[in-house]
Amino acid sequence: MLTEGQKNHFKELLEKEQASLEEDLRHVGKKNPRVSGDWEPMEPENDEGVGDEGDAAEAERAFADAAAIEENLESELEHVRAALLCIASGAYGVCTECGKEIRLERLEAYPAAATCVAC
Repeated sequence: MLTEGQKNHFKELLEKEQASLEEDLRHVGKKNPRVSGDWEPMEPENDEGVGDEGDAAEAERAFADAAAIEENLESELEHVRAALLCIASGAYGVCTECGKEIRLERLEAYPAAATCVAC
């Protein structure tokens, strides 16, 4: 069982990670105004007067790259938020699969871990 000091330590780590992820998301995406907490990739900037097929293909690749990065960052942000909710509810550090405690070393390496190494 984690002590209050340990929980506070992980809460601080997770809050810092949350802020970092949100900052990274602002570089590749924007908040979806229709869905709270959701992000969507930004359209690449298009120079006026440029319109050949090569430019269009490059813009499409840039958008696909931004979309993949945005998706990964948003997924990680969801894990961090879930871990913060677990801290608030008292369920942090317990494997969501088997119910056993997650080893401290695992939480230090990945504070958003929801499962133990075995699961």
